[in-house]
Amino acid sequence: MKINNELVKIVLDAYDLDEEKLNEIFNEPVLSNPYEAKGILECGRILKKVKDEKEKILVCGDYDADGICATAILVMALKKAGIECGYYIPDRLTEGYGLNVNTVNNALAKGYKYFITVDNGVKAVEAMQAIRAANATLILTDHHNYDESEILCDCFVHPFKMDSKFQTLSGAGVACLIARMLMKESREAVILACVAAIADCMPVWGETRSLIRLGLKYLNQGCYPAVNRLKNNQFERCDETTIGFQIAPKLNVTGRLADRAKANNTVRYLLSNDERLIDSGVVQINELNEIRKQITMEMVSISERQLSEAFFQIVHDDTFHEGVVGLVAGRLANQLNKPFMVLAHKDGLYKGSIRSVEGLDLTTFFDGCLDLLEAYGGHAMAAGISFKEEAYEEVCHYIEENSHDFVYEKPVLNTIKLDETMLTLENIDALNCLRPFGTGFEAPIFEVKVQIKEVKTMGGNAHLKIISQLNNEYILFNEGAGAEQYRQCTEVGFIGNVSINSFRGRRTVSMNVMESVFS
Repeated sequence: MKINNELVKIVLDAYDLDEEKLNEIFNEPVLSNPYEAKGILECGRILKKVKDEKEKILVCGDYDADGICATAILVMALKKAGIECGYYIPDRLTEGYGLNVNTVNNALAKGYKYFITVDNGVKAVEAMQAIRAANATLILTDHHNYDESEILCDCFVHPFKMDSKFQTLSGAGVACLIARMLMKESREAVILACVAAIADCMPVWGETRSLIRLGLKYLNQGCYPAVNRLKNNQFERCDETTIGFQIAPKLNVTGRLADRAKANNTVRYLLSNDERLIDSGVVQINELNEIRKQITMEMVSISERQLSEAFFQIVHDDTFHEGVVGLVAGRLANQLNKPFMVLAHKDGLYKGSIRSVEGLDLTTFFDGCLDLLEAYGGHAMAAGISFKEEAYEEVCHYIEENSHDFVYEKPVLNTIKLDETMLTLENIDALNCLRPFGTGFEAPIFEVKVQIKEVKTMGGNAHLKIISQLNNEYILFNEGAGAEQYRQCTEVGFIGNVSINSFRGRRTVSMNVMESVFS
């Protein structure tokens, strides 16, 4: 395989990828035949039966970006296939995650005999039992970890049951397989699956890589105005960063702020072709997202005032919004390299999110106090938790006792050392041939020594922009207080990801600095 650009060669040498992954990067993206995926054929038979019997099916979704996209994909496909359907996403604050018995009973009362979950269902044991007891039919599609003994359905469609190329799929990726079975190719379905994969931080290999590459291609061709309009700048090209930091948060916002809006309305927005509805929808979503940002900032500020000397930080306040606690916990954990539990308090119950650090596994950490908890679940680095207010002191004591001896070792960054002269517009543009970057194929982290030309503060002196003698920019967030230290230096090492910043027609190489190395 001939590579013409020297920086691309350096990056590929550092990653040491096998031939299969190199082919995925450089070959044209092609989606697999959906019938190759286990469960799709049986799913198709049941959906044909729904249509032939003139019955209707309820699509049972989830309130995050993946669940919303998956719901929109399936509703779009079912309607195009002539299958009557409805859809429902639960309220995060009042109903919680996943299909529940109340939703099942309400649907049964409305004449639904068929149900299909997207991006949820494997933990909905009581709902599965209710559907079986009513002699109704359930197609369960999900991508989360599951216990085989708990699965009770008529058809189970899950990436872990499929060949390896499908095992990176998100909930919307699975829905896209079903959609492509029902209506062959759909650019809208591929775009939604692309957005969901990035939003859910799925590994960017296998079928998911093809979905992302094709989805970005279609978006940049102007397809799907309802999604394209969620970008901050309508004139900029869309890449995985645009989706991760601009589009995905806006799709998530109605699920987070369920007291102000409904995730079901975001599905309705994604299904609309009416320009006026799209225009008004964009305005509402953007307004909600600004409210979410403000709530997050206020909660971070309150949390910072509660910080203690403890390693495992616990913060709470009666004003905290339950839908935003995960964002706050994640931001603080990343910033301070400590585990954070951020709790909202209402009606005698604490409900919150935990974000951990490398080495402290949340799947096992709370095993010794599960009897104190009302609910708990998640994975190694992130979890949700709830407990009654009378258990607060005991839970805090348990956390302190089981974390105070933990020694955190900051992960060593795998960097690629370069001479700064390699960081040119031409070279950084050339790296685009390796995209998309993401989970399992992270953007390269470069380490360079820089001759300092100018040090500027930004954002009310909160952040730094350092300009090198080569006129490259180095951005240091939340490091404004250290401006004088950099002004005293002539040379410093920087470690971080590199991109191109475009402003008023001027393109500049820019590094988002993760670490500084002083001589």
